[in-house]
Amino acid sequence: GSKTGSALVAGVFATVLGNPFEVLKVRLQARPADAAGGELRAMAAMVREEGAACLSRGFHWAAARSALLTASQVVPYAHSKRVLQSSLDIDGLPLHVAASLVAGVVTCTVTAPIDVMKTRVMSAARGESSEGVLSLLRREGPVFFFKGWLANYVRIGPQTLFIFVFFEQAKSALDSVRRALH
Repeated sequence: GSKTGSALVAGVFATVLGNPFEVLKVRLQARPADAAGGELRAMAAMVREEGAACLSRGFHWAAARSALLTASQVVPYAHSKRVLQSSLDIDGLPLHVAASLVAGVVTCTVTAPIDVMKTRVMSAARGESSEGVLSLLRREGPVFFFKGWLANYVRIGPQTLFIFVFFEQAKSALDSVRRALH
């Protein structure tokens, strides 16, 4: 519905702004020695040696990941909240925590394959090509696309939890203020 479409668009817009820094981060993780003079010098060297287009490397994978990440947080959270509330008759903080944890699992599972491809493309230097999805699938098998899932969940799970718990608390506080003013 509209939540999904809005989340997808928000994810793509975030990628437009963040992709150059994501490329830089991935490159410096792959080649830490390049960061010796600092991040800005490393980025300037990348642009000088490879052209400004290097900062958009992997944009399609990053945009897909960001769009799916946002949508796979917002939509599963709202759905899980509804299902948990009606089936377990819970509300408040326990409901928000449980729905957030479910959304985090969905998000990590949905974005894992795209994360693998994005990292492959972004870490390649100029002139290097990265393998395609089908080639990797044939050579490595489907489990390959979920490498780092647990590490990703350790990062995304708490982030998703804090986003929605803080959102719900802020919404509740704002509702209280509105009621007090009327």
